[in-house]
Amino acid sequence: MTLRRLIRVAGLRWEERRRFATLGSWALDLYNRVLGRLPVVPMPMRRRVCRVYLSGRPHPVLARLGSTDFAVLEEIFCKSEYEPVTSMNLGEAPLIVDLGANVGFSVRRWQEQWPRATIVAVEPDSGNAELCRRNGAVLPDLPVPAVIEACVAGRSRRVTMGGSRGEWAFTMRETSEDPAGQAPGAGAGHVPPGGPSVVDALTLPDVLARAGIPPDRPIDLLKCDIEGTERELFEHCGDWLPRVRCAMVELHAPYRVEDLQEAIRRSGETFECELHKDIPGVQVVVLTRPPAH
Repeated sequence: MTLRRLIRVAGLRWEERRRFATLGSWALDLYNRVLGRLPVVPMPMRRRVCRVYLSGRPHPVLARLGSTDFAVLEEIFCKSEYEPVTSMNLGEAPLIVDLGANVGFSVRRWQEQWPRATIVAVEPDSGNAELCRRNGAVLPDLPVPAVIEACVAGRSRRVTMGGSRGEWAFTMRETSEDPAGQAPGAGAGHVPPGGPSVVDALTLPDVLARAGIPPDRPIDLLKCDIEGTERELFEHCGDWLPRVRCAMVELHAPYRVEDLQEAIRRSGETFECELHKDIPGVQVVVLTRPPAH
C-alpha cells in the first residue's frame, strides 16, 4: 500500500470515528474489519458479543465481532436506512411487525422512535433471535418486544434454512424431513457451520396469533426483509394486507416492484408505492395508504 493510499484510508477511518461515542467502540469496529478480512485465521474475540456505543445514543447496541452485525449496524444507525418510515406519524403506541429482524437493530430503531410501540419481531436463526431479544431489552422501561423464532411465509409448514451471505441473509427452501429429528412445531434452529436447519414457516396471521395480537388490531408498520420469500408472502396476502397501514419491503431479484404491485392489486387493497432504493438485485419500496378524500 502506498503512503498516499495509507493516508487516505486512515482519513476515512478517522471520519468514521464520529459515528461512535467512545474510542473503544471505534476500535471494535476497526478490529471487526480485520476479522472480516481474515475469516479463517484464529484470532481472539471472534464471535464475542460486544457493547457498541454510538454517537448521540446513551445506551449500547450489542454486536458480534467477526460477523455481519457491524455492517447491519452501519446501515440502520449511521445511514438511516429506515428514515422513510421513522419520519411517519404512526401514533404514540403503534403495532410494528418486523419480518426479518436479524439481531434487533431495527427493533431498537423502532423503540427509539416509538417508545410505547408493540413490536413483533420474526427471525428464523436462533443465534440472531437471541441477540435480538437482548438488544430489545437494553432500553429501560419499555414494552418487551415479542421475538418469534420462525420464517414468515404464504403457508405454514416446516422449511430448511441456509445462510449464504453471513448472519444477515438466511434463505428458505422446501424440506421433506427434519435433519435434527424435530417434530413440526418444535421451533427454529441455528444454522450451523456444517449444514442447514429446519424451522417453522408461519403465515403472518399465525405469527400475530403466536405473539398474542388480537386479530382485529391494525398493523401500523410492516417491515419486510425476508431474502426472497416476499414473493410467496405477498401472493397470499389477502387475509392480512387489509390490516396494514404502511410498509417498507425489500424485494430481491427476480421479484420486482411491478410484481408486488400486481399482488397488491389482486388482493383488492390500494397503496401508494414509492421506490426508495434500486440497486442491482434489490429494490426497497415504501407502501402507504392514499389520503382519504
